[in-house]
Amino acid sequence: MKEPGTTKRTLWHQDQVYYNVDGRQVLVMWIPVDPVSRDVSLELVRGSHAWGKSFVPRMIKSDRILDGTGSVYEPVPDIDAHRDQYEILAWEMEPGDCIAFHAMMLHGSRGNHSLTRRRRAISTTWLGDDATYGVRPGEVEPRIEDHPFNPGDRLTVERVFPKVWPRDG
Repeated sequence: MKEPGTTKRTLWHQDQVYYNVDGRQVLVMWIPVDPVSRDVSLELVRGSHAWGKSFVPRMIKSDRILDGTGSVYEPVPDIDAHRDQYEILAWEMEPGDCIAFHAMMLHGSRGNHSLTRRRRAISTTWLGDDATYGVRPGEVEPRIEDHPFNPGDRLTVERVFPKVWPRDG
């Protein structure tokens, strides 16, 4: 959520480096619950999921680097200082619209310059058949709890990762 007048941007980041999840079939869905103008919408760097790079994860609110990750991952490129060098995608959106993107795609958003309208959205992560438990060099967020996964285990324990499709029967 970004309240009206929020100046702080959500830093450019990849979601998957925060998770103990490996695999190519990791999808993020971003769904606004308020009308969103293009200039305050989620922004994505087209094709960045295919760069083969993992960037330093930072806590969104505090800008703190996750413990143990700073020396392992690459610094995030300064996208804002070189916006003309990247194809940055963003859209005007209505409640219920959806952006679906790969969890290794660089994305972020500007502040909310509106003086009257909140910018709220829901973000969910979806795992495909190739998703396995992965080891990260340090702290992860969120932590996978309620089951002792080992590196390489498929994430098919339904009480932790409910199966959505295909449904049996």
